[in-house]
Amino acid sequence: MQTIWLGGAEWLAVLRIGLGLWWLESWRHKDRKGWFERGTGIAWAADIAGKHRWGVVRTGFRRVVEPRPKLIAYVVVYAEL
Repeated sequence: MQTIWLGGAEWLAVLRIGLGLWWLESWRHKDRKGWFERGTGIAWAADIAGKHRWGVVRTGFRRVVEPRPKLIAYVVVYAEL
């Protein structure tokens, strides 16, 4: 499909750049003190996982995330970058 200004690959590049800028803006507005020191993000995720209808999600969260909340908080935040 050919458009007036950009081809398919170029539009995908524009979309990828836009998505990257959106994630950077998300990082800029994140409450890093709350996320890392108070564990607000992991507490929110624990609430969601605790109510999940699939037991594997609850069990996985308890086994992987709960024992190391600070590490997982850093993994999540830096994976967003």
